[in-house]
Amino acid sequence: MSEVVWTIADVVKSSVEFLTKKGISHSRLDVELMLAKCLGKKRIDLYLEYDRPLTVAERSDFKAFLFRRGNHEPAAYILEEAGFMGLMYKVSRDTLIPRPDTELLVEETLKLLPGSKACRILDVGAGTGCVGISLLKLRSDLRVETWDISDRAMAIAKWNGESLGVGDRYTLKLKSALEESSYVDKAEESFEGKFDGIVSNPPYITPKEYQNLDATVKDYEPKLALIAEQDGLEFYNALARHAPKIISPQGFMALEVGWTQAQDVARILKENGFKDIKIFKDLGSRERVVAAQLA
Repeated sequence: MSEVVWTIADVVKSSVEFLTKKGISHSRLDVELMLAKCLGKKRIDLYLEYDRPLTVAERSDFKAFLFRRGNHEPAAYILEEAGFMGLMYKVSRDTLIPRPDTELLVEETLKLLPGSKACRILDVGAGTGCVGISLLKLRSDLRVETWDISDRAMAIAKWNGESLGVGDRYTLKLKSALEESSYVDKAEESFEGKFDGIVSNPPYITPKEYQNLDATVKDYEPKLALIAEQDGLEFYNALARHAPKIISPQGFMALEVGWTQAQDVARILKENGFKDIKIFKDLGSRERVVAAQLA
């Protein structure tokens, strides 16, 4: 009895059905991306070779990916990459997966950068480095320093910076934005005026909210990068309090926030001397980014 021949078209069809039954949306996109990865091809190539049979080894490799996705592991972790602002970033389970909503943070930060001079930005919370690196790719006279407390995340961000060609303008430091000592340079005694602005997508989920997160987030993405105390406002309080120590008098702050937090973050910034506070909505009409000027 001859072995059943499985073509690319057959595998895509059956796999989409499998994931759909598992309650996974966008299953066709995930299947095609995972299969292309296994075959070492681009997604478009699948359509040009729909009738090509898969070898036993190729089917085995793909099944391993498919079962992981069937257990609701995010496709980005399976593929070890994710797109952001038109660029591909390496990801791991030590980093959050870049999300389209965060592109608004990059877009609004670009508008705040001084247009007439080279400038330097502090990116708090490296993750994959997608925010700081995207800014560097879009502004050739910019330099970015990034802080994070995860050395594993920093390794991913460093790799992304170098692979995307901005490593010479990208500095990474193992620091916590919650510690006052981070805002003082022992050699210089202070960082006053060191940065033109701060950009951050910090942890902002409360411990209670964390318990109700979708399993694809709670079971796979790093808890360290998600949870914040003080009703999720811990990092905003710290950044607003310490920012005047390290940014120029005309400096700015641009922050991604949870969809119910914009008004609270705006208040915190105002209480710490920031002015011209603006709130920007994402494509889903949710208040997503808060920006402000120090003076």
